Amino acid sequence: MFISLPLNKNISFQSPVFPALVYTISRWIPVSEQSFVSSFMLAGYGTGTFISYVAAGSLCSSNFLGGWPAVFYLSALIGFIWSIWAYFALYDDPESHPTISMEELDYIRKHISPQKKKVKRIPWKSMVTSVPLWALAVGAFGQFWIMAFFATSLALYLGTVLNLDSVENGDISCVPNLLRAVFACLVGVLIDYVMERRPIPIAYIRKGTTLA
Repeated sequence: MFISLPLNKNISFQSPVFPALVYTISRWIPVSEQSFVSSFMLAGYGTGTFISYVAAGSLCSSNFLGGWPAVFYLSALIGFIWSIWAYFALYDDPESHPTISMEELDYIRKHISPQKKKVKRIPWKSMVTSVPLWALAVGAFGQFWIMAFFATSLALYLGTVLNLDSVENGDISCVPNLLRAVFACLVGVLIDYVMERRPIPIAYIRKGTTLA
């Protein structure tokens, strides 16, 4: 189960989200601010899970929409509303945004190198045989495996072994995700702070944060 959960997560419709977010950051955020923004973005996963646990525990113990079914109804509704908002509000690059100010556009252009319009052929063979790429894939798989473990086993343990009710279970199960979100933001701020005072190659930063 703990292998199939991250696998299904990565091959589902959610799989394009990370590449799309990374591309969006590269087009919108200056290099000196990308570490914090990336960490803040990833902290959204922990924050969302934290809120979901707390809300799910309260909903399961209530009579709203039948109790536990309300968790699925409201989650689907919120996801649908967010998707509609994202479709109309997000743009690929600053130049295509209809309401961006010239001051903000000039600032972004000044701190982001221009993108080449030429579309290169994707080197599939080199990617499949790349050791660093596979190392990154294994690391990402392990990360989502741990997340799936905490998302299932921790709540199950608290409910069946410690006999906590749904509210207490949700309040305790949310703690690891809250800490994950907080530390993600702190690390992003720290990296940007260090890079402003001591230039460090981006490759070293990315490798270090991946290992951490």
